[in-house]
Amino acid sequence: MAKEKGIIHVLSGTHWDREWRFTAEQSLLRLAELMDELLEILEKDKNYVCFHLDGGTIVIEDYLAVRPENEARLRKLIENGRIISVMWYTLPEMSTVSPESLIRNLLIGKRLGDKFGGSMKTGYTATSYGQISQLPQIYAGFGSRAAMSIAAQTNIRSPQYVTGKVRTARRFIISAVSMKLQGTTGFTSRIMNWF
Repeated sequence: MAKEKGIIHVLSGTHWDREWRFTAEQSLLRLAELMDELLEILEKDKNYVCFHLDGGTIVIEDYLAVRPENEARLRKLIENGRIISVMWYTLPEMSTVSPESLIRNLLIGKRLGDKFGGSMKTGYTATSYGQISQLPQIYAGFGSRAAMSIAAQTNIRSPQYVTGKVRTARRFIISAVSMKLQGTTGFTSRIMNWF
């Protein structure tokens, strides 16, 4: 019996924290450099299909605050699905804010995303922990029937080639787990959790 070949989809992207390790001002410098390079790569290489910008639509706003001359370029790539933004304005820590602020965050994020050709329709949470019980209903209110989150596992070591020598390096292990997230009213969303 022949083995079935699986299909692996690789979604290129970055987990962008506006203020976490660096201040917002320090992050802005790094963001401008990242986005400048990204625009150039996506415009020159049609085989580079898309890039997932997960930091929220505020990333678009922040970038254009320092590079307003690139608005048309950025808009075109978003409209063509080459840059995919999440629906959030900023990525929240869900357990530390009120449900109303989550809804307003999504409302602001969706409005800004729509101005640039839309954001991804799948609910997105950067971490696989801390989801509030009403998240499926909140996502449904914005047209999302599915959600995804990402968590990295870096405790596996594998060889990596660097300048002709083999060295041990940390490596991400990718696997997907499909779960059902059920809210307190019984409403459910299917969630893909990538590790």
